[in-house]
Amino acid sequence: MPGRRDARDPRSPDPDLRIAACSVDDPEAAALVAEAETELCARYGVTSIGHLHAADFEPGAGGAFVVAWLGGRAVGCGGIRRLDDEAAELKRLYVAPAGRRRGVARAVLAHLHEVATAAGYLVLRLETGTEQPEAVALYRSAGYRAIGAFGEHGHDRRSRYFGIDVPGSAPTRHSAAATRTPGGAAGGVSGGAAGGASGGAAGGASGDAEEKPARPPAATGRPRPEA
Repeated sequence: MPGRRDARDPRSPDPDLRIAACSVDDPEAAALVAEAETELCARYGVTSIGHLHAADFEPGAGGAFVVAWLGGRAVGCGGIRRLDDEAAELKRLYVAPAGRRRGVARAVLAHLHEVATAAGYLVLRLETGTEQPEAVALYRSAGYRAIGAFGEHGHDRRSRYFGIDVPGSAPTRHSAAATRTPGGAAGGVSGGAAGGASGGAAGGASGDAEEKPARPPAATGRPRPEA
């Protein structure tokens, strides 16, 4: 029936969706990560947002990376990397244009929550930015709360930070609630974003989630932390 697909709830995953573990270095995953980085660079007017280290996303390092498939085509990805024994960071949640508004972002996010639970993590955190307003809707609707900067982040006033207690875990000193900034503002400034509309794509434009790129390195020559 014409128009039926457009009328479906974008929050509901496509019945043809399949999500599978994958190495960051695999061709399908690498292509999606490159697409995400290109889109983010265009949004933020920078030439680089930093690169992922594949080793951080290997199970032996406490990480994970997945690719989402629709009809045999890789259309989305995302991963987690270890911060400490109780917390992990969500990275590169992205959906290509061909997979947007089909529930891919929300499904990948839910899958990564399950992976984090199985790995024993209690908290998930992420960095995103102001040029990705669609992502805020996705993360907030999934229960994420604004938190302060963490790890190597905090270098850019456009950065926004979110966290969530992993489903099934008990709140701890690392919990998202415990690390909220006054008034709920993330990273010291109001707002938040994550590359994807509620059910859409990543990198910012039409909807999924993706971290915010860093500004070009300062003249001091100090290496820029990975986005």
